[in-house]
Amino acid sequence: MSDRRAMDEVLAELLADHAVGQLDPGRERELADRTRGLPFDEAESFDRAAAAVHLAFASADLQPLPEGLRARLERQADAWSVPAPDAPSAPDAEGPRPTAATAPESPLASPWLGWLAAAACLLLAVGAWTRGLPVDAPSSEEQWAELAALADATRIEWSEGPDALGQGVTGTVLWSQSEQRGFMRFRGLPVNDPGANQYQLWIFDGERSADHPVDGGVFDATDGELLVPIDAKLSVGQPSLFAVTYERAGGVVVSGREHIVVTAAL
Repeated sequence: MSDRRAMDEVLAELLADHAVGQLDPGRERELADRTRGLPFDEAESFDRAAAAVHLAFASADLQPLPEGLRARLERQADAWSVPAPDAPSAPDAEGPRPTAATAPESPLASPWLGWLAAAACLLLAVGAWTRGLPVDAPSSEEQWAELAALADATRIEWSEGPDALGQGVTGTVLWSQSEQRGFMRFRGLPVNDPGANQYQLWIFDGERSADHPVDGGVFDATDGELLVPIDAKLSVGQPSLFAVTYERAGGVVVSGREHIVVTAAL
């Protein structure tokens, strides 16, 4: 390892420890000696990265970062941290930057600064995610299309049930057995009062007793076309019938089946 590289690493370690408050008085003096004459941006670079970490994670309710978002941010960090070889420096508003021949040589190599900038941006992006800021989540229609493209995706049309609420209701059930998830699309389903009653889906399973179908979740109807994700509370082995009933608010554990609105049989 060259003396220059060793000097870079020692300085980087001192700056990093200083940023997190881990320097004793002796090493503080060493840092002061090594950074004397350095541009402000370089001397404060690690402090800025530490501040980015603090902003990203302070008081945040941490959640796993989606793999797609993580990979995209890491690719961006890689691109930011590796300067193009022999790339000319862009002039700023006050005139051209000093050339290599005229600028004072810094003991802190430029790759460190590129890495720090990338790290700060990555941490801030992660912080935005953990704080619940908007992300590019797929819409319900996009999720429907994704599910419909699966090889085992099954579509079943709704049929009117014996309850008057089902009259004129049309739509489709979309279900993937391998994914154990699906969607319900409705047209003409009467709007309900969520404080009094809600619709509830039941999935009849050939591997279970017909007296105990799988609860597929409760939902509310609004004007116009309705797209509702299926929220199966248990694994479904052999789905044979999807049925929507009208229940009291919050749903029921066992339906009396007095108000079967629509059904869809496989």
